[in-house]
Amino acid sequence: MCACTLAFASSLYSSFGLRLIDEMNRLGILVDLSHTSDATAVQALNYSKAPVIWSHSSARAIQDAPRNVPDYILQLLGTGPGKKDGIVMVSLACGFPASMIS
Repeated sequence: MCACTLAFASSLYSSFGLRLIDEMNRLGILVDLSHTSDATAVQALNYSKAPVIWSHSSARAIQDAPRNVPDYILQLLGTGPGKKDGIVMVSLACGFPASMIS
């Protein structure tokens, strides 16, 4: 497996991590959640006051790769009650994901 598909960030809840998100929000920088663990993504999505982004991830239901976003997290996104604003980009690399995962 290619190292770029590993979810390496496993927990956000540290004072440094929260301060980092606060500062990114203050500066207008999107928090990019590609390559984070699912738990970290949920924590950041719930904590951030600004929209978050997965800049180079896709839907895990389409291709089961660790960097892709599972349905239960996708269902947290939106503009309705209980939803958070965010962007999930789509990776269109020809060799990814099938040849790198199988």
